[in-house]
Amino acid sequence: MRHSCGALIPELVKAFTSTKSAHVKEVVKSSEQGGASLNILSGFVAGNFAAYWLGIVIVALMGVAYLVAQASNSTPRSAPSRTPPPCSPSGLVAFGFLAWVR
Repeated sequence: MRHSCGALIPELVKAFTSTKSAHVKEVVKSSEQGGASLNILSGFVAGNFAAYWLGIVIVALMGVAYLVAQASNSTPRSAPSRTPPPCSPSGLVAFGFLAWVR
């Protein structure tokens, strides 16, 4: 799970910040054609759009980590396990989010 998060997040960031991205081209076009206020608003819209989709992906990946953690709990409910899992799946996902920051 950690590796998929480390691979998915940078690709999504590239989709919004690459010079070939439609969002970046839209900000450049508004900068060339409009005034400063249009440029600022266009940048805010592109940034909020990117943050929205990154947030959705993070919530989805954390949900998948939760479901994997629930499915991997093989102890029956009548006999609760006294030992905690060796590592938290959501911790692995969070580590994967940070893996692309270098």
